[in-house]
Amino acid sequence: MIKFKASRAAAKAAEKSGLSQKKYSFKHLLGVYFVLLMLIILCSLTAVLAYAIYGGLRQMRTANNAVLNVYLSELQKEMEDLTAFCQELYADNYSFEILARGRYQSGRKPEYEYELRNMVNNAVPYYGAILIFDQKGDISITRFGAGYGPEETLECNELKDRIKQYWRDCDNSRLFQWQAYVDQDRTFLMSAYRLEDLYLCSLIDLDRFVLQSRAAEDSSQFQVFFYSETQELPGNGRLEQLGILQEAQSGQREMLLSLKESYLVDTQALDQTPLRICCVVPVQYLWSLSQFSLLVILGAGAIVFALILIMFFSFRKILVYPLDRLASASELLEQKSQAGRPPAYTGESKIEELQKINEAIKRLVEQKVSLEQENLTRQQEKQHAQLQYYQLQTQPHFYINCLKSLYNMLENQEYGRMQRMILAFSSHLRYIFHNTLSLVTLREELEEVNHYYSIVLLDRSKPIILTQKVEESLLEEKVPPLLIQTFLENAVKYNGRNDEILRFLIQIDAVTWEEKPYMRIRLSDNGVGYSKEVLEKINSRQEPYGRQHVGIANLKKRLALIYQTDFQIIFYNEAKGGACVFLCLPLDRKALVEE
Repeated sequence: MIKFKASRAAAKAAEKSGLSQKKYSFKHLLGVYFVLLMLIILCSLTAVLAYAIYGGLRQMRTANNAVLNVYLSELQKEMEDLTAFCQELYADNYSFEILARGRYQSGRKPEYEYELRNMVNNAVPYYGAILIFDQKGDISITRFGAGYGPEETLECNELKDRIKQYWRDCDNSRLFQWQAYVDQDRTFLMSAYRLEDLYLCSLIDLDRFVLQSRAAEDSSQFQVFFYSETQELPGNGRLEQLGILQEAQSGQREMLLSLKESYLVDTQALDQTPLRICCVVPVQYLWSLSQFSLLVILGAGAIVFALILIMFFSFRKILVYPLDRLASASELLEQKSQAGRPPAYTGESKIEELQKINEAIKRLVEQKVSLEQENLTRQQEKQHAQLQYYQLQTQPHFYINCLKSLYNMLENQEYGRMQRMILAFSSHLRYIFHNTLSLVTLREELEEVNHYYSIVLLDRSKPIILTQKVEESLLEEKVPPLLIQTFLENAVKYNGRNDEILRFLIQIDAVTWEEKPYMRIRLSDNGVGYSKEVLEKINSRQEPYGRQHVGIANLKKRLALIYQTDFQIIFYNEAKGGACVFLCLPLDRKALVEE
């Protein structure tokens, strides 16, 4: 049975008709399982790739940490050596104290300076400098490390003068601590001690340190520089160029991981200074580290996908083959050729077991065809006999009503009305007896309804309003005869005592359900409707014959013979009153039983 949404009452009646549940084919289930398997493998492959990328990031971070640790350990060792040297010179050196306090004889000043110069030469860092000078400029001992070449002498002298002036102008709060000093886009780490008017300044060139440190040999892919969260340094500008300055400055942890702008950034704080050392590596470098492993994973995944795909189609062909043969045989049994027999069943397989199945199905088809043909012949003979009987059974009921109307007109001497009645009645008889076909076009059925409507108007004192809303594209479709006239006749018969003007509405259109076309017919009136007992009787699937609603009973049996189970008919009462019948008939003529 086909389920259609006519009304709430129609839906309830349809639920009682036992509609079949949705079925799934073996191919469909096998395909679903295959898709699920592929999704699981895809998710697993994605997880492996994600883990490989995560492992590469961890490897890069470990390398960054190793580079930073080497730089920090070397720099902190240099800072500790310089701090120890300056503290010893500042607190315990006699020559430094004599020169600072000016308690020397004029002839011995070079001797003290010579001693301090020797000590400075032994302590000066490779990429830095040590300066001893006073406020007046009488004392000036400067030594730059071996990292500065002879060609940089002029540049070093200018740097020395700027540093001296810097310490002469600043207050004492900056003494005795390491601080950052920027000179011409170069960053220095500097600390100074002062005794009276004599300054002892140690200097480390951080840019040279990064380039000349032993860690630089193993960090060709890394960018290492210093920056500050509290002071504007050239390193801050480099972070800003990379687009990660805000992330680096907001990081309060010892390690900062950022993937913004495709860079991996690690930072560590430099003890006893406001500086942080930063190591920046392009994430693209991760590809060079993980290229081989990622290619191996992708290649293995592609091979697994291909193998599973091949196995799926191979096993599906083997497993589904017997089911396909049975389904094909069933379809062949349902099909009809012009001779009334299904086409010959064919099927071959190179697999021995499957070929045996083919042969068994072929024999089964041949036997089934023979039995079906014999049964079909008997059923058609029986159905044709029943169909003719039911059609003839509908006619006496209407003839009697017409004869009674003519008798009343004759008794009342209404000869004009009798003539019109006889013409309409003759058209009705011509419609009934013009041929022996079990189906007529919808156009012919509507013409018969109009003839009957004319007969009713002549037989009643009260008018009847007939409204038709029919799609023109359906007028040539076939329907059982007296399909609509039966319900118009019932509406007139059972609403004769109603004071209101009787209205009868015919609505016919086309619908599609499960990709099959149907004709939807809705017939309703504004009368008293069906009683509860009548509704239960005419909506039942097996209805016995009775004295009332004989036309409906005959129509239901004719529909069952013509359409088998591929139709829907539901009776109910409208919410505002009045009887309503809802029919759905298939438009596919192959499903019909014709004479």
